[in-house]
Amino acid sequence: MQCSGNPSGTTCAFNPAAVNLLANGSTTDQLTLQVGSSVPEGSYTFNVVATVGSLSNQIPVTLQVQSPDFSGTIGPGSGTVPIGESTNFSIDLSSLNGETGVVSFQCSNLPSGVTCAFSPASPTLPANGSLNEQLSVQASSAAQTGNYPLTVSATIGNLTHQYSATLEIESAPGFTGSITPGSTTLSVGQSANFTIGLNSQSGATGNVSFQCLNAPTGTACTFNPTTANLPANGNVSDTLTVQVNSKPALVPPLPSIPWTPTIGWLGTLTIFASLLLAGFLIIVARNQRLTPRVALAIIAGSILITALSCGGGGSPPSGPAPPQPVTFMITVQASGAGINTPQNLGTVTITVE
Repeated sequence: MQCSGNPSGTTCAFNPAAVNLLANGSTTDQLTLQVGSSVPEGSYTFNVVATVGSLSNQIPVTLQVQSPDFSGTIGPGSGTVPIGESTNFSIDLSSLNGETGVVSFQCSNLPSGVTCAFSPASPTLPANGSLNEQLSVQASSAAQTGNYPLTVSATIGNLTHQYSATLEIESAPGFTGSITPGSTTLSVGQSANFTIGLNSQSGATGNVSFQCLNAPTGTACTFNPTTANLPANGNVSDTLTVQVNSKPALVPPLPSIPWTPTIGWLGTLTIFASLLLAGFLIIVARNQRLTPRVALAIIAGSILITALSCGGGGSPPSGPAPPQPVTFMITVQASGAGINTPQNLGTVTITVE
C-alpha cells in the first residue's frame, strides 16, 4: 500500500505496512496522513495504490486541509454594573484542528473609569480541548452612566479573535424617600403619624433603620416596624409616630422698648401752670425784694410738682401676653440596604400649641 499524488508536505503511513489478502476474501489497513504546517488550506485529491502481485488498484482519497484555529463565545451578551461595583462575564474557548497554546486576553473600547481583569490571567488552550475564562468589569466613581460596547480580544500566537458584549453602567445603588404629611399641629400629650416611603435604586436591598434628628426635649419618635426590608428595585413603607410630651421652650427675640409719652392732658396743664407760677414769682421777687433763696425754693417746688405729674393721664399697664405656639422641624434619616452613608429622607414640621 502506498500514496500517490498526495500534496507536498504530507506523509502517509500504513498500519500494518502490508496485509495478506485471502482468495475471495477481504482485508483492512489503517492509513495515517500527517499534514505539515506548510500545507496551505484547501481540498486535495490523491490515490492510495494497493498492489497484489502484478495487479494494482487505485483508491481515490480527498483531503481537506484546515489550519489550526479556535472559536469562542462571551456571555451574557449584556451586563449591568452600578457605579462603584463590578460585574462578571464568562468567556469559553474551543480548540479547532489541534490549535493549542497560551491565551492572552485584552479589553478594548472601555469607557473612562472602567477597568477589566481576567482570571486566570494566562490560561492554556489544550489541543482539541476547551477552556473557560472569567472577566470582571469594575466601574469606579469616575464612570458615567450609559450603554457601552465591550470588546474582548483572545490571542494565541498569531491568531486573534474578538468577542463583543454590551456594558450598561447605571447609578450607584441607593434609595430615595418621602414623608407624608409634611407638617401637623399638636397639643401637649398628643401624637401624629407620618408615612415614610422608600424606593430602591440600582438594586439597593436589605434592612433599613430609621432615626429622628433635631427632635427637641419632650418629643419622642417611634418607627413601626423598627426596620424595613427594602427589596431590590422595589419599595417599602414605614410609619413614624411623633409624640409631644411637653411643650418645647420658646426663645423669643429681645423686644425693642419704644418711648411713649404718658403725661396726658393733666400733666400738660400742670407744666403750663408751673411755668406761669415761676414767672410770676420772679416778677414779685423783683418788686417785693424777696430773697434769692426763697425765690429759688418756690421755683424748685414748681419743678418737682411738674415732674411728679408726668406719670398721670397715661394708659394702664397691659396684662401678661398669651402663650405663643412653638414650631420646630424634625429630620428623618435612614441607614442600611448596603449603603454606607446615612440618607436624609426629609423633614416634618411640628407646631405645638
